[in-house]
Amino acid sequence: MELNVIQPLPEKFQPLWLSQVGRYALGVDWGDHHHSIYSFDLLRSLCPCKGCLEVRQKNQTFPPAAVQPVEIRRFPGQGVSVKWADAHESLYGAEYLRNLCPCATCSEAVQARHQNPLGNPKG
Repeated sequence: MELNVIQPLPEKFQPLWLSQVGRYALGVDWGDHHHSIYSFDLLRSLCPCKGCLEVRQKNQTFPPAAVQPVEIRRFPGQGVSVKWADAHESLYGAEYLRNLCPCATCSEAVQARHQNPLGNPKG
């Protein structure tokens, strides 16, 4: 039987500090000194659980209480948990959350990966 060794996530995927930004967003400071701001609407709409996926697939919207967090917790080396006012809990893995970063720098990097998924040199 082979031992499964779990390595820590790279600093880029380490959420170090969480803060509320205004009334409608979550700020995350990452281990590589990057700062991300996620609207609560975005977070709830991209909750990775099966129930939320079904809501998205049916093009339904979440009720207002569903996008109001009542508790947000950081799990070092793992990710972030959000409890919503409708009693739902979303668990965002650190790598998943970082890849959702909507800032211009991250959006450009995502777009570039989609245009050249194999990383082949242009020419």
